[in-house]
Amino acid sequence: MRRYSRSIPWALGIALVLTPPPVEAQVRLALDWLYPAESIYFSDFDPFSPGLQPDLFAMTLQNLTGNTQSVVLELTVNMVRPQSVLLVRAATNPFPLQTGVRRISSKDLATTGRDVSAADFEFGSNSDVLTNQLRQTGLFPAGTYRFTVEVRTAQGIVLDRAEVSREVINPTRIELLSPGRLFGDPAPIVTTPSPRFLWSGDAPLAAGGGDYRIRVARVDAGVSAEEAMSGFAAWESRVRATTAVYPGSAQALPLEQGRTYAWQIVREVRTSGGVEQLESPIFWFRMSSPSGATDESAATSELVDQIAAIAQAFGLGGELQGFRPSGPAMVGGRPVTQAVLDEILRRIASGEIQVGTVTVR
Repeated sequence: MRRYSRSIPWALGIALVLTPPPVEAQVRLALDWLYPAESIYFSDFDPFSPGLQPDLFAMTLQNLTGNTQSVVLELTVNMVRPQSVLLVRAATNPFPLQTGVRRISSKDLATTGRDVSAADFEFGSNSDVLTNQLRQTGLFPAGTYRFTVEVRTAQGIVLDRAEVSREVINPTRIELLSPGRLFGDPAPIVTTPSPRFLWSGDAPLAAGGGDYRIRVARVDAGVSAEEAMSGFAAWESRVRATTAVYPGSAQALPLEQGRTYAWQIVREVRTSGGVEQLESPIFWFRMSSPSGATDESAATSELVDQIAAIAQAFGLGGELQGFRPSGPAMVGGRPVTQAVLDEILRRIASGEIQVGTVTVR
């Protein structure tokens, strides 16, 4: 009994030694995204890249210990969709974090000469296709990215961690569909005084981002495409869609019969380096002359242009190359007028009518 009674305090003593008291977080970290960019440059994170890096996000550190601590910040940037790839890892040297709150921006990490400048920097893998693409273009490819920051002690113990995910759209091109053809090719005839302009892009407009600017200008003899677009505009507007109808009002000059016009779309892209302009090619078209307003060849040329635009949208441009319609137009086995056919093609091109399958015979 004595031996049993003596072992109780010894066991309690061991239990007291092996059970550590609960430890509260000594440093808290919060991560806030600041700049809603559609495109992000790799150089925004490279401390050895010349230029002015933007403040993409901010890190708020709160030291709760009451004493100055030596800590390290580490940033990792991973693409998580459409594939999983580590693109950037950057870490600071140990720096003193005084009691209270300190706010540090991504610009501080990517700028040399500061106590929180990234001293240890790695960029992806030399054998990875995505990182090689990033090296060539300087831009993060379109996808979903996760930005993670950890605050650690100088000995590597993680004190806190925060992350944020962002969608990078990175638009790179705009394709014009209708009316017209590339400037320099034979200009097709347009018979309607209010043509519908159609175009497409490789990325949707982002919420809060820029928009599309459409500009239509009259082409004088002997001018280049750029000179035509820099001249006085018959109509220009800003839209949030990929289609616009030439207005028949005081907003635009009437399209003159027999005149040639050029048009272009410019998209404003909000990048991490500021707002940049993404320009489409330049198309042109010719309005039908007074004597040819009802000319069958002019109507046929416009119909060919409409069909070519729709074929390009469905990836059938090669199969319909050089195609010219002949005979009556049939819809559902019944002949229709040119006006009805124009309206159907317009609604298909604008997306009002959804096409399930396309057969070329």
